[in-house]
Amino acid sequence: MADLIGQKFGKLTVIKYAENNSHGHKKWLCLCECGQKTVVSTSDLRSGHTKSCGCTKTKHGQKIGGETSPTYISWYHMIDRCTNHNCPAYHDYGGRGIFVCKEWLRFSNFLKDMGERQPGHQIDRIDNTKGYCKENCRWTTPKQNSRNRRSNHTIEYNGTTKTLIEWAEQIRIASDTIRSRMNRGWSIEKTLTTSSPSNKQYTIVHCGWCGEPFAKLNKRITQTEKLGKHHACSRKCASAMVNNDRRCEPTTINAIHTRRDKEKYPEKTRARYLVRQMVKSGKLIPLTECEFCGSENHVEAHHPDHSRPFFLLYLCKDCHSDADNSIDKWENLATDYSGCII
Repeated sequence: MADLIGQKFGKLTVIKYAENNSHGHKKWLCLCECGQKTVVSTSDLRSGHTKSCGCTKTKHGQKIGGETSPTYISWYHMIDRCTNHNCPAYHDYGGRGIFVCKEWLRFSNFLKDMGERQPGHQIDRIDNTKGYCKENCRWTTPKQNSRNRRSNHTIEYNGTTKTLIEWAEQIRIASDTIRSRMNRGWSIEKTLTTSSPSNKQYTIVHCGWCGEPFAKLNKRITQTEKLGKHHACSRKCASAMVNNDRRCEPTTINAIHTRRDKEKYPEKTRARYLVRQMVKSGKLIPLTECEFCGSENHVEAHHPDHSRPFFLLYLCKDCHSDADNSIDKWENLATDYSGCII
């Protein structure tokens, strides 16, 4: 076996032999110039395919966990639909005069003005007749964004303009009923002030799982309470409550200790779960040799700090027991594998 220990490839310096992959190829533990450690195969090192732990692949500083950030994706698609004639959405944006201001053609300026995109949000133009600029844009939810489209059916009544859906929610009449009345020639006042002929009565209740308020038929409320059940705002919440009720109590000693650990040490349980998921998906390759004594007897990942799930030390069964009893002694030997996730 060729010994690569001490050799340097790009920003990587080989520290020691790690393991063989599923094809029998050698893999080496390498230290990057940025301080991160990563496991790389011999062929990737010698061919120049891998020259760093991944720190050089960051574009605009917008890589998160190896993936492009949502903020950068929103900016890219905004530029694309306004400037690229081959984009399918171009005729609805650049084709009808919607532009991106000069400052926002640089991503750094866009990020400075708008900030990071929050989960479940989209970029929205406040005035749909104007282009993309700081004064006319905001991060908003898909629901609010869809109600700010130029194709929406808006209704003006008593000096207030709202979409048909918003009026339906306010007066608690189905949107199809409002649309049907207007198609039959009803006036706006009659359409919005005439109550629905339905005898169904609703009451606002709270979901027994997520706590969100929602409208429920009085008849259904009576049935639910008669059965001694909790109200559910969706099938997802109903299933969660059923599964929670079905969860049986552990009977064996090991099962009791496992349940007790999960409830007493949630951070420890979460750290172990994340590592198992990364290993199972092939994004993290575990070591098969104890990092302290070199033994291959039942090697497992040890967490000196459970708040850092990928700050690991691979130890054999004997060393693992010693590490659990003297945490401070082993913490300085651990390696942050968050930069090694494929």
